[in-house]
This record gives sequence, C-alpha cells and structure tokens, in this order.
Amino acid sequence: AYVVRTLADRVAVLGHLMGLGPETPANPHCAPFGAFRGQSLAVFTQSVASAHRLARLLDLASSDPSSHRVIEFSGDLTQEARTAALAALALSPAAPAALICSDALARGLDLPPLAAVVNFDAPAHVKTYVHRAGRTARAGREGRVVSLVLADQARHFKAMVAEAARGDRKVKLIGWAWDPSAGPAGGGGDGAHERDDAGPARFWEPATEGLRKVLQLERLGVVPAGGAGLEPWARMLAMAGGGGAAAGAECAR
Repeated sequence: AYVVRTLADRVAVLGHLMGLGPETPANPHCAPFGAFRGQSLAVFTQSVASAHRLARLLDLASSDPSSHRVIEFSGDLTQEARTAALAALALSPAAPAALICSDALARGLDLPPLAAVVNFDAPAHVKTYVHRAGRTARAGREGRVVSLVLADQARHFKAMVAEAARGDRKVKLIGWAWDPSAGPAGGGGDGAHERDDAGPARFWEPATEGLRKVLQLERLGVVPAGGAGLEPWARMLAMAGGGGAAAGAECAR
C-alpha cells in the first residue's frame, strides 16, 4: 500500500504504475515506473461518479496508443455497452486495459484474468478488500494488489488487511512522495529524500482542465455521459488550452 499525502498523489501513483507522465527518480521502496504496463488491471473507486471522472481523466491523459485502453464500467452504461466493455477487457493481454469501476458495478461479474488490482479509493471494510483482491491471482496465476491510502487511513487499513490475511501475509506501507527514512508523512525528516513531483503535477494539469470541460459538456448534453470513450472531436475540444488544479481533487468530488 502506498501512503499518499494528498488526493492528487493518488492520481500520480496510478499514472506511475501505468507508465503515464514523466518518469521521476524512483523511491527505492516504490514499484518501478510502468510496473503494470502491458498488463490488464482493475481500478476500484468509491462510487460510480468517481469511476466516471477517473476514467475520463485517464482517457484524456493517455495519448500513447500502446498504453492501456481505459474502460469504464459504469452504472450509466446500457446493457449493450456493458457487454462491449467486458468483451474489450477480454482482449488482454494482446490489448492491455484498465477497467475503472465501483464495487457495486464489479460485484458478481465474471471478469477475465487480471494482473493487478488497484484500490484507488481505499476500502473501508474488510469484506470489500477481500472482494476486490479476489479479482486478481485467480486459478493459480500471480497477481498484485496495490492500495492508495491517505495518511489518516493507514492505521485502520493495515489492521484491516491483517484481519483479511489471517496472519498469512503482511501489508507493507510505503510513503509515496518521500523516503520513509526521511520521516513520517506530512512532516519530520530533513527533506533530503523528497521526490520531485513538479514534473508529474505539470503533466496532469492539461488533463485535469480537460476533465472539467468534458464534465461541463456532459451536463449540457453535448458529450454523452454514458461511459463510452471520448470521440476525437470531444478530446480536441477538451484539451484545447491548459492550466488547472490538482487532478485528484477533481476525481474525489
């Protein structure tokens, strides 16, 4: 689990794992840049609305055709669209995908094998954690579970995972934006091991501003809000201009 300082850090960690944005000097305790590149994964959020916003943000930030296909599995999708989304996910590993969904939407689905599960929003209950984690490492395959945890959630999360594992495994808490030897999150240490997050922050600014535009166009009925990928014209309109605030704050609304 990565302990993050801010909501925006959650987006930075996910982008780091997927290989989006500039490659920053690695904290030796962190997974390498692009660790999940070429692998299909499920990204769980706390609600259908946050899944939609995150899917849109990743879609806007993913300009490399060889990167993950972003597939939203939203309650706004028709049954036909849901079937198409699952069919697209089944194309992996030839075409790796990131399935962005909430717990309610993913429950009970027969998903194809996934190399990893990312808890973008940390689960509050042990049953939720077990359900999400069970989407990877199935039928004897290997799999990984990565959770993005705010500092004030870390103690509860560690105890919860220990309960789920029944002593068979331990959760390792890693400070994302700092080397743990430099001190605790939010303070302490001499700052010598801080990561340089200016590059990732600049990378996500255009996509964050584009997300705001897309959501506004959806509210006006110009762009369909049903979870389908953006049309090229809508992407160009959204990405015109620049600027913007932290991506994580927009996704967390």
